[in-house]
Amino acid sequence: MNHDTIFPWDNDDLIERTYKDKNYKIIKTRAKTKNAIIFFSGNALYYPNIRDVFIDTILNNDRYEWDNIAKNEAIAKHYSLIIFIRDIHKQWYIKGINTELNTQNKLIDFLFEMTKGYNTTLCGNSAGGYMAALAGLKINAERIFTFSGQFDITNKITLQKSPKKDAAENLTYLSLKNLILNSNFSNNIFYFFPANSKDDIEQYNLIKPLNLVVFKFSEEIHGQTLEGRCYPHILTMDSKKIVKLSKIYEGKIIDKIEFSKKVIPISIKLKNFIKNTF
Repeated sequence: MNHDTIFPWDNDDLIERTYKDKNYKIIKTRAKTKNAIIFFSGNALYYPNIRDVFIDTILNNDRYEWDNIAKNEAIAKHYSLIIFIRDIHKQWYIKGINTELNTQNKLIDFLFEMTKGYNTTLCGNSAGGYMAALAGLKINAERIFTFSGQFDITNKITLQKSPKKDAAENLTYLSLKNLILNSNFSNNIFYFFPANSKDDIEQYNLIKPLNLVVFKFSEEIHGQTLEGRCYPHILTMDSKKIVKLSKIYEGKIIDKIEFSKKVIPISIKLKNFIKNTF
């Protein structure tokens, strides 16, 4: 049997050994706030799906998506608690993240306990965006940022091997539409997606009537929205300001360069100008 063709979904021994690890990371900053942010890795955590890449990316480099974004000074000043989460099976977290937190519900309960007393923001891209939305809705987080996130993964999951029985309870979360409808939380879900990506258009059409705060970017590739330098500023921006920004772009397709000019503070622009000029 060609091992790489089924990696990582068919109980590969390397994956199962790594599944016994925590697969989460917690950082406490020096910020004097009660703000917490949870970053969910997506299915681009490692690629392609072969053992050598997994070993280099996860075992040798202990990669979590969003790690570089979280090092930004703006993030460290705004959030006193930062949590990174990854799904090494790359299956939309239907098997949780490790042998103890082996379902979505157990993971959600864990995150609820870890963030008690905090104003919590959840963030993720693609599969990470799906889990950010699910967990955020379940723990009543203050806000959710989903970049190219899915809201219905029914067809995504069936493309892979069926999940184990220990994850069967999570099949109730294949669609998040009813969760959003019953949450009265749509105004605090900030959804960014590439308006020319077929997969993202399909997901957008599913939740179009739900009154999310939406930003459509003139990109074609799934997962591509903001310029990288914009993320720290969006993730620390006041929610009312984000909603106001969305009204400016309502019904429009956004150019990410033009968007960055509105998002990045003048003080940062001036600092970069001086740095690059003198």
